[in-house]
Amino acid sequence: MEKEIFVGRMQVLVIRKNIKNMYLRVCPPEGDVRVTAPFRYTDAQIAAFVQAKVDWIRKQQEQIRRRPARTEHRYETGELFYVWGAPCRLLVAEKGENAFPAGTRADGAMAPGLDEVGFAGDFTGNRRLGAAETETPQWIRPDEGIHTKWGCVCLYGAALYMEVMPHTSLEDRKKLLTEWYRQQMQQAVPEVLARCEARMGLHANEWRIRDMKTRWGTCNIRERRIWLSLHLVKYPPQCLECVITHELVHLLERGHNKRFYHFMDRFYPDWRTVKKILAERKD
Repeated sequence: MEKEIFVGRMQVLVIRKNIKNMYLRVCPPEGDVRVTAPFRYTDAQIAAFVQAKVDWIRKQQEQIRRRPARTEHRYETGELFYVWGAPCRLLVAEKGENAFPAGTRADGAMAPGLDEVGFAGDFTGNRRLGAAETETPQWIRPDEGIHTKWGCVCLYGAALYMEVMPHTSLEDRKKLLTEWYRQQMQQAVPEVLARCEARMGLHANEWRIRDMKTRWGTCNIRERRIWLSLHLVKYPPQCLECVITHELVHLLERGHNKRFYHFMDRFYPDWRTVKKILAERKD
C-alpha cells in the first residue's frame, strides 16, 4: 500500500508492507525520499521518523545532485560503455556489414583459438596480465557473445561489437546489450558466490539478477535468496564480491547495525573502498 505524506515541505513516499522494521531511502536521480514501514505505524510516527533524519536526508540529496548527469545512450558507434570497470567503445553495424573483426564469427561467438585475456583483480584469482600483454582490462575468458532476435554482441579487445538487423530501434539495441550484460553476470556470479560462501561458512539457497537502479542487492532472509543488481557488471569485479558478501551477512544480521558492520569488517575488510567506487556513476 502506497501513499504520500509531507514532512514540512518534504514529500515522502510511504510504502507499507508486512515487515518488522522501518526503512528510509533517498533515491536517485532526483533524491526522492521513500519510507518502507510496517502496517502498524501511523503517518505521525513515520513523519517523526523522517524528521529525525532530515539532516542525513539533505546530505544524501546533495551528494546525488553533485553526481554527473546520466548519459542518455543512443547505442551508436563510438559510445562508451563499462564492462567490469573497463571502458569499452561500442561499434555497431547492420547485418551484412561484417561488424566483427577477424577471429570472430558473425553470429557473435568467438572463433576457436582466440587467445585468452585477463585483468588484475579477476574473478578466478588467475595470473595478472601486464600492460604489455593487454592494453585494456578484459574479462578473464574469451567472450562467447550473445545472439538474440535483435542481433548479436561480443566483446573483442577494448571494443563491444554489436551487429543488428537493418532499422533496429534504439529500444531493441538497448535490450540486446542488456541481455549481453546479463549473460556476463550469470557467468560471473556462481564462482564469486561459491568463494564467498566458503569463506563465510554460509549458503544462499538461490540467487537472481534484477535490473535494480537504486539498490546493489537485496536478501530475502527467510528464503535465503539474494538478488543482485544487473548494473554491477559495469563496475570492477571486487564490487560484485563485496555486494554478495554484504547480502550473505544479512543471513547473520538483518539490520545495518554495529553487529552487521563487524561482520563486514571480518569478511570483507575493504568494503568502505568499494562503497566509494559504487558511488561513481557508470551509465
